[in-house]
Amino acid sequence: MSQGIIYFCACPYEKLGFTDQMVHFRVMYKLGVSLKYQYFHTPFICRRNKTTSPYSFYTLYRKINRRFPLVGSALLSIFYLELALDGFKILGFNKYLQSISPTISKNKLKEIDVELSEILFVNKRINSFEELQDRIVKRVNKKLSQAEKICLVKFRLNLIFGRERLFTLIRMNTPCLPDLLPKLQKSYLEFGKIKSDLQYKETELKIVLHIRQGDTSIIKTQWHSWINVDRRRNDYLKQFSSIDELELTNQYQPSDYAIFLKALLSFINSNNYSVRCFSDGYGFALKILMKNAHEMRLSSTQSKSLKKYQKKYEKEVFQEFYELNNTSCIIGESSKNLCNLISSILSADIVITSNQQYMVQKLLSFYGSKETPFVIVLYKNSIPDYPEVTFDNNNKFTYVDIDNPVFSHILEKLNDRFDCINSTNCLS
Repeated sequence: MSQGIIYFCACPYEKLGFTDQMVHFRVMYKLGVSLKYQYFHTPFICRRNKTTSPYSFYTLYRKINRRFPLVGSALLSIFYLELALDGFKILGFNKYLQSISPTISKNKLKEIDVELSEILFVNKRINSFEELQDRIVKRVNKKLSQAEKICLVKFRLNLIFGRERLFTLIRMNTPCLPDLLPKLQKSYLEFGKIKSDLQYKETELKIVLHIRQGDTSIIKTQWHSWINVDRRRNDYLKQFSSIDELELTNQYQPSDYAIFLKALLSFINSNNYSVRCFSDGYGFALKILMKNAHEMRLSSTQSKSLKKYQKKYEKEVFQEFYELNNTSCIIGESSKNLCNLISSILSADIVITSNQQYMVQKLLSFYGSKETPFVIVLYKNSIPDYPEVTFDNNNKFTYVDIDNPVFSHILEKLNDRFDCINSTNCLS
């Protein structure tokens, strides 16, 4: 097989968020290049962040798919591409990678699936990058006959087993391998579809605050109980009379962000700044409660009250931000909001987020430059350590203990970049 051509593609799990898939792609790309395979692009699709689908669509899809599977599959793909919260389309991710991919028909390629989790742990644990490469080569060659001179290796990765191990092996052993990041960082300007209806003024200090809630949030109900909707928690869907009774590691209320933001804004000299507060809000969290109402033994009155609770609850929870000067709030999940979020982050001077989510960190590991934006990651208890997420870009982030922020440290860094920061009255 040494005289043939081996192509490779990355096939992340489609139910991952789009930034998770981008991280998996980067790892798989470096692995394929290290084996001297040639990259062949297959489109990335994010099925996780899809909008709610009309029942009528699924009824039509099922009827067509029974008799005409190919038509049904095409219909489903079109539906997802049009209605999904498609970060790939906004950033031009697929379009750029397609432009650098060879123009050869996929039908002419013998496809070989390589599940990397299985490669890592079958028979015995792999302890070096060279062992990983050797095992992949043997797996590919075993699948090929002497007559076959061209194939497509499809890298896949199990969501549970092997991810961190694989990321560590590749991050530590491939720093000098070709990387698409420098080109990707500019590709969205040419290939992306960022049509934001929010525009900054050139002269103002541009600040973005991202507050993840959704399926990681804690809800205060109309009957005054507190419920954690994060399924990773031991207190998932249990009701408590006080928020202090819940497990709050790496979970934040919007009020936590508001306290920090107000303190930071007090050090800005002029009024020439703009803050955009983005959040996915509580729509998905309330759907989780409604879906599990029977299991939680909610009364019919309680269950019905949740259906009309979203707007009232979000207005109440984010009220502090609506009242701040020069601050706009963009709450809820939609393609428009995602586009505005991505556009705002990539053009911001300062981005504030937390370790309740990693979407912003992953996005900026790909598309943020070394200089901008200045990224503040709020945390509780211990500084986040996720090199498998940030790869080798961890120095882009300034980590701040949300319960004990040391503003003198933050302002010292900000003063190096911005003229409008006043640190003379800083006592901490």
